[in-house]
Amino acid sequence: MDEESKMKFLLRDPQLYEIGINKECFTFTKLAKFIAYALWHAFIIYTICVYAMNTPGVHQNNGKDVGFWVGGMTCFGCAIFLANFVLALHSKTLGWPYLFLLFLGPLSYFVFYWLLNMIMLGEITNLFVNNFSIGLVFYVIILALLSTYIIDKMREIYENFQTIDDDLPDGPFVFEKQFDSQGEFIKELNPSKTM
Repeated sequence: MDEESKMKFLLRDPQLYEIGINKECFTFTKLAKFIAYALWHAFIIYTICVYAMNTPGVHQNNGKDVGFWVGGMTCFGCAIFLANFVLALHSKTLGWPYLFLLFLGPLSYFVFYWLLNMIMLGEITNLFVNNFSIGLVFYVIILALLSTYIIDKMREIYENFQTIDDDLPDGPFVFEKQFDSQGEFIKELNPSKTM
């Protein structure tokens, strides 16, 4: 495809580029919403993982104290699970390559955690086995994912409820377009209401 025909193809329907030109895709309000959304996820991860794992009185099955390393590594793993979970929730195309890449995130957590356990000596030498022998770790990760799912669905319902009036036109509209003799788009006339 040569450059001129490529440009004609891209400019065939200029309404597609209107939201980018009018800066409707990315605004400071949307940026603030995304920052608040990320802070909410960080709050969920921190409060659920660190508080639940490092509260005095939480012990392993053998009676030993859990320790800060287990809470921190659980917090890190929960962040990876949560990021991949949110990507899957907001994705519009779930093909097999995308699902494979989503699977690689949590898998890499386990692989690198196990490698760190084998390479690093000292306090975290046997951390991998101890971390996943504690049942509370799995409850914490599931609770973080479930609370994120519920809040995300509530946010989606609220945003859809807010924009329901914007999607409905006041009446039927007719958009008139002008084309040249070869069928190429020239310009769009003002939309007019039909009766």
